[in-house]
Amino acid sequence: MRRGANLDDAGMTAKTAGVPGSGALVHSQTVISEVFRPHLCTICRGGGAGPRDCGREFLDGIDLHRLSDEDKIVMDDPIHREELRAALKRLKPSKTPGGNGLPAKFGRKYANEIVDKLLKVFQEALQWG
Repeated sequence: MRRGANLDDAGMTAKTAGVPGSGALVHSQTVISEVFRPHLCTICRGGGAGPRDCGREFLDGIDLHRLSDEDKIVMDDPIHREELRAALKRLKPSKTPGGNGLPAKFGRKYANEIVDKLLKVFQEALQWG
């Protein structure tokens, strides 16, 4: 929801105590959950299911592909510099693949300077989650 937007702008009315429907910006996770729960549950096929049932029903409806043993080995292998360079080359130049707003052509142009830094970031993310 955009900053300062009315809860009503999203098609929902805040019926929770302490949350005026006048467009107050809400930060409380509890209040947000209470306001959006009915809407999220209508997305589920059950319509009136509780939040846990609603989430379970949604997840059960997804057909997830299982990785083969060979794929698991490949996914667990360390990331190599060559992989990062190849991935940078495959990106569409005008796209911005990350949250930093830098286009892919930046990554291509400065690949030699950033590959080691990216490698370190990815290795730490894999190690620490």
